[in-house]
Amino acid sequence: MAITEGSRHRMHQRLEELMGDEDAGTLMEHLPPVGWADIATKDDLAHLQAATNTDMNHLRAEVKADINHLRAEVKADIAQLRGEVKAESGLLRSEFAHLQEVMAIQFGTMATKSEVESVRSELHKVVRTHTVFLVGTNLTMAGLLAALFAR
Repeated sequence: MAITEGSRHRMHQRLEELMGDEDAGTLMEHLPPVGWADIATKDDLAHLQAATNTDMNHLRAEVKADINHLRAEVKADIAQLRGEVKAESGLLRSEFAHLQEVMAIQFGTMATKSEVESVRSELHKVVRTHTVFLVGTNLTMAGLLAALFAR
C-alpha cells in the first residue's frame, strides 16, 4: 500500500485526537516523508561507496595511462627534434666552414671593399637564419619539456 499525503494527514488527525497536538507532531516528524523503500540503508551506502571507489580506481588508472602515453609521445617528439637540431647544426657548421673557405679565397683575390662587404653580408644572413632556427628549436624543446614535467 502506497502512503499518500491524504493518508498521512488522516493519521496525523487521529493521533492528535489520541495524543494531543504536540505528541502527534513529534511522532509524525519521525516518519519518513516518503515510503520506506526510498530510504537509503547503511548497506546501500556501503555498496555505493564500493562502486564509487571502483570507479575512481578505474579513472585513476586511465588518467595514469594517458599521462604515460603523453609522456612517451613528448619524449619521442623531443628525440626527433634533437635529431633535427643536430642535423641542422651539422649543416650550419658545414656551410660556415665552406663560407670561411670562400671568404679566405675571395679576400685574397678581392680588390674592392664592396666585394668584401657583400661576402660578409651573405655570411651574416646565413648565420642569422640558422641562429633563428636554433633559438626556435630550443624554445620548442623547452615548451615540450615544460609540458611534460607540468603533469
